[in-house]
Amino acid sequence: MKIYITRHSLTAWNEEKRLQGWKDSPLTKQGKEDALKLGEYMKTIHIDQVYSSPLLRAKSTARLIFKNENIIEDSRLKEMNFGDYEGEYIQDLKKKHDYFCLWHQPQLSFSLPNGETYEEVVFRLNDFILEKYNEDPQQTIFITIHGMLFTILHFPCATTLLTIKKETNSWKWTGIAFLLPTLCGIILCMCTTLAYNVILLIN
Repeated sequence: MKIYITRHSLTAWNEEKRLQGWKDSPLTKQGKEDALKLGEYMKTIHIDQVYSSPLLRAKSTARLIFKNENIIEDSRLKEMNFGDYEGEYIQDLKKKHDYFCLWHQPQLSFSLPNGETYEEVVFRLNDFILEKYNEDPQQTIFITIHGMLFTILHFPCATTLLTIKKETNSWKWTGIAFLLPTLCGIILCMCTTLAYNVILLIN
């Protein structure tokens, strides 16, 4: 199965450097232009089905990329819920120890106040990928997701950091990267097409 993955385009809160999570903000003019450019590129690639997070910034990005395609929303593709810190300015959050731990000392069971744990996010993302693979291992799909999910999928490309546990079919934290059980034995590569939209191809 091939999965083309992009993060949503630039939003107002991205420019204001505010934490979004399950809260939302609209795409900027630049964000819309980037999505349209990515749409031109994707016209050269066959996609069987397009999926998107139901959050507005992701849906809007997907609709600009694929103007004439049916886009299926799936809540498993939503951004991590950052709880009480959503909408706060990143500069202020950097002063908080738990926000520092989120990025620099993460654990599967860790969450920000009233937010999701890494384990919950990894579980739902893996559930989505495994479901699509079982439906048709030969299909090519495109998904529009968010920063934390993109990070979880992107870092396994650094194979020197991974410990694959096929015998238990489980993920483990390796200091910097989560390994989803679905990705065992799957080759990942990444190509950048725009300043903000990045495509990850799982093949």
